[in-house]
Amino acid sequence: MAGDDAYDLTVSTYQMNLGSEYFVDFMTLDYINLDKPWWNQNYIKASTVNGKLCSAVNSIMITHMDSVLGMFYNKQLAEDCRLPDLYELVRSGGWTLGKYFELTRDVTRDLNGDSGYDDNDQYAFVGLDGILRLGSGVKLEYAVKDENDYPALNLEDEGLLSDIVQLRDWAQLYANEIYDPRTDKNTGGDGDKAVFRMFMNDQALFLVHGVGSAQMFRDMKSDFGVIPSPKLDESQEDYFITPDITKLLVIPVTASDLDRTAVIVEALAYEGYSYLRPLYYETMLQSKYLRDEESIEMLDKYIYTNIGFSVVTGSSKLTEVVNSVIKGSSEASSAFASNKNTIQSEIDKYIELFE
Repeated sequence: MAGDDAYDLTVSTYQMNLGSEYFVDFMTLDYINLDKPWWNQNYIKASTVNGKLCSAVNSIMITHMDSVLGMFYNKQLAEDCRLPDLYELVRSGGWTLGKYFELTRDVTRDLNGDSGYDDNDQYAFVGLDGILRLGSGVKLEYAVKDENDYPALNLEDEGLLSDIVQLRDWAQLYANEIYDPRTDKNTGGDGDKAVFRMFMNDQALFLVHGVGSAQMFRDMKSDFGVIPSPKLDESQEDYFITPDITKLLVIPVTASDLDRTAVIVEALAYEGYSYLRPLYYETMLQSKYLRDEESIEMLDKYIYTNIGFSVVTGSSKLTEVVNSVIKGSSEASSAFASNKNTIQSEIDKYIELFE
C-alpha cells in the first residue's frame, strides 16, 4: 500500500487476502498462458472469483508435488493381517473408507498390556488430525461457484450433510483405532514426528502424509507401499487427492514491469514442468524413495492425476465448523445453521477483494 516496488513475485501459503486490490490478476497478463499444463488447472477452476485469478500454482517449485497426500502402508503388517492386494483394490475402484474399516477392524492392539492406548501400541492408522487425514480422499464440496463465478455455500446439500455425518460416525466408532499425536498420549516426547517413528517401528498399518515423506522411511526395515487415500464410497467416481501445503505464486500490484515478470514466470513454469518436475519425480521419488513399481503406478495413475482443490471461500470459520463437526458429536445441519451468518460474512468480505 506504500507503493514500494520491492518484489516482482512472491510466494504465499495463505488465501484469505489474495484479492485484486493487492495482487495482479493473472488473467490480465499477456505473456502468461494459463491453458498450458504447467499451470494447475484444478486450482484455477477452484480459485477464480468474478473471473479474476490473483494467485496460481505451477511447476516452478515441486512443493505441490512433494506435499500431496499419499497413503503409506506397512507391507509387513498388511501381510500379518492378511489384507488383500491393496494395489488391485485401488485399480478396481473399490478402495473406499468402508472397505478400509472392514479390513482394519482387528489391527489395533495393546502391545504393552497396560489396558491403555498410547504411542507404545499398534494401530490401524496414525496421522496428524486423525480422521481428517484418514478422510482426506473424500471430496466434500462445502461451496460451489454460482453463475457469476462467486463462491456460494453448499451447506444445505443433503448429500454433503450425509457424507459429513458418515465421517463423524466413523470417527466416533473407531476412535481407539486412530492414533493422533496432537490429541493422544505420546510418551516419546517427539510431537508430530511420532507418526513416522511408529510407522517405521511396525506400530501402524497406515499413515497419510505428503508423498515426499517417503524419504523419512529410507532406513525402514519393513517394506512399504503408497496408494491414494480411500474414497468415501464407490459412488465417488475418482480418487480425490489433497495437497497438504500449497505454495501460491502472487504478483504484487506494485511490480513495475508486468510484461517482464510475466515472461520470466511463464518461462520458469515451463522449464519446471519440462525439467524440474520429471527430475524430481524420476530421480528422487522413483529411484531413491519408493521401493516398488506398483507405488510408482499409483503416483502415475491415481495420485498426481487427481490432485484436487476445493472452491476457495476465504472463510476460516467454515473450516473450523466442518472440522469440529467431523471430530466431535454435534449435528452438522444445526452447527452450520448457527454459524451460517458468520461464515457468509467472511465470504462476502473475501468476494469484495475481487470487485
